[in-house]
Amino acid sequence: ALNGLERAVDARLGADGPGFRAAREALEKVIHFIAPLATRENDGGNEDVAVDAALGAATGDSRAGAIAGPIQNRTQALSQLRSVAEFFRRTEPHSPVAYLADKAADWGEMPLHLWLRSVVKDTAAIAMLEELLGSGAKGDAAR
Repeated sequence: ALNGLERAVDARLGADGPGFRAAREALEKVIHFIAPLATRENDGGNEDVAVDAALGAATGDSRAGAIAGPIQNRTQALSQLRSVAEFFRRTEPHSPVAYLADKAADWGEMPLHLWLRSVVKDTAAIAMLEELLGSGAKGDAAR
């Protein structure tokens, strides 16, 4: 989706359009973090389930051992990101993973025009993007 947005902006605005490097890097970090977790789950990592359950019992977190199969909807996915963030806050407080997982979950709840405003700080670039996408109209700001 980001590639499509970037192509559309480049086609319409050329070199005057905003860069998407920061957004791309943030998404790549999240993907880099999540990919090994998905691989472990697909490998039938029952030992991971046992470890998670033991961690949950030790910390009093009943959600730690709750594996309910593949993610079914966006609400569940965002909830799991927040659970991942909480795990890293508890077990590796020095790690940036908790911050990134929370940030990804927060971004997942934002409409595109608000997300763009939070990532792109150049007001002229935002105005061009909003005009191009037809979003972020003055009425949207009140929502």
